[in-house]
Amino acid sequence: DLQAKRATIPDNITVLRIPYDQSSDLKKKYNVTIQHTFVQINQQDKALATWVGGGIEIFDKYLK
Repeated sequence: DLQAKRATIPDNITVLRIPYDQSSDLKKKYNVTIQHTFVQINQQDKALATWVGGGIEIFDKYLK
């Protein structure tokens, strides 16, 4: 969904796809326990919002 609709992602949003099985440090840092978890972070790497699943249309609900 993200790939197909990436043109609709606002310019001020950067989406990084991190391989779930190869990112134990990041999973621990952001308390990610399930695949398909989104974590919004600020410029200081602090988590602002976390949610599981959903497509681009759900970004507006969670992004701060």
